[in-house]
Amino acid sequence: IALCSYASYSEVVRAGLYESPRYSYKTDDGTYAGADIEYAYRIAQKAGFEINITLFSNEASMIKSLDDGSVDMLFDFGKTSDLTSRYAFSETKIGSSALAVYVKKNDQRFTYGDIEQLKDKTFGYERENHVGKAFIVWCKAHGFEPQLKAFADTEAVDKALDQGQIDAAVIGENGHDGYTTILAFSPRAYYIMFRKDGSALKLKVDSAMNSINKKK
Repeated sequence: IALCSYASYSEVVRAGLYESPRYSYKTDDGTYAGADIEYAYRIAQKAGFEINITLFSNEASMIKSLDDGSVDMLFDFGKTSDLTSRYAFSETKIGSSALAVYVKKNDQRFTYGDIEQLKDKTFGYERENHVGKAFIVWCKAHGFEPQLKAFADTEAVDKALDQGQIDAAVIGENGHDGYTTILAFSPRAYYIMFRKDGSALKLKVDSAMNSINKKK
């Protein structure tokens, strides 16, 4: 958990972020870094509250923590009909990203963008993560139904891929460090997500995000 305070603010907001080597991670010296971490700190500074950051290894535990009140907001969630019926989202997007299919670096069976090569392969994904459903929808639109195996988190998916239990894996990012991306699909915008009763916090965060974007 990382705590960032720019002043002696009386309000502490607990934010959950998905642990990622590109966007939010812990460095060797124990500090937190990444584009999303920096953006979270900027929001806190503009909104005038302390921010307490927790990193999560899977989407299911993030949503559970929002539901049970362990955190007040979650970064990097795309809007789906299910989520928008249960939660509130920031008015401004954090950014955009495609989903990706990746394989081991030296796997010569695959060529980037070749859909036919995917039809008889087995794919791993993080259980209860939106990317599994999104990949099924994409595959059906391209004439086939994917063979999927669910795992607890991305680390477990990578282990299964390295050991040959699956042929490829699906992730909700543009790519995955240490592996080769063979397909990018279903680009979407990502937002900060709040509980429905978090309207006061959402208002502060929306105002802070608007202020940050005006200075770009």
